[in-house]
Amino acid sequence: MQSETNADQTWTPTTVRVGAALPDAGQDSARIASAALRVRLEAFCRALQEVTGLRVIARTWPDYATLLSAVKDGEVDIAWLPPRPAVQAMTRGWARPLVLPVRGQSSMFWAALYARKDSSIRTLADLSGKRVAWVDPHSAAGYKAIRAWLRSRGVDPDRTFSREGFGGSHHGVVAMVMAGKADVGAGYAHLDETGAVKSAAWGAAPMHVIGLAGPIPSDVLAAATALPERIAGRIQQELTGEVEHALRGAALALFEADRFEAATLEDLEPLRKLLSED
Repeated sequence: MQSETNADQTWTPTTVRVGAALPDAGQDSARIASAALRVRLEAFCRALQEVTGLRVIARTWPDYATLLSAVKDGEVDIAWLPPRPAVQAMTRGWARPLVLPVRGQSSMFWAALYARKDSSIRTLADLSGKRVAWVDPHSAAGYKAIRAWLRSRGVDPDRTFSREGFGGSHHGVVAMVMAGKADVGAGYAHLDETGAVKSAAWGAAPMHVIGLAGPIPSDVLAAATALPERIAGRIQQELTGEVEHALRGAALALFEADRFEAATLEDLEPLRKLLSED
């Protein structure tokens, strides 16, 4: 399904516009990935249209800032958002959480601060004068959430660390820590039912966890506040119930999710509190 022209984007109770951020691609490989994502988004919209009887159309924006503006301005009804933009949309009253994609039996992750297992760094008191590697300034687990968590514990990242660097990816941060280019790194972790780390950004690398912040939803499908509850509820029911085969396949391809679970404001509250500290 092709994105609609401006003349076709007027919202009606039987039309739902699903929005996603799809960056303008420069290199050939990036253009291919961008085009593939657009195809999967449109396939998801077609499948959702089939099961709801609503007219579901795909719309894309070049980044999350413009997608958030579209939610605010009433140009999108359902938005696919990462955790920090989702919190911004909820806090400002532009949207409400609808569903969370579940991956590997969990819709949540934790932000982790870690060091090599053979390092003497074990507590927050050991961080003074050390070098830290972040993922990038937009990463929730690899920058925003863990910095906010440090501040909430009385540790000012700007004053505590002797040097801050960016790995550009979770793998990049792990490589910096393993190579001794950074003393500590930030990344994501998934916990089991006992609270122990079952998987993390560092994989099998020998790391020690200094602190965890969360839980944080991996991403959120959010409903604009202008979307009537009856329509939002219908979409939520279709995505969280016994999902029809075609919709399940389209959702798996787009979100790489096993299923969805209903989302509430409480799911975003730990992250909202963390970000309010930063």
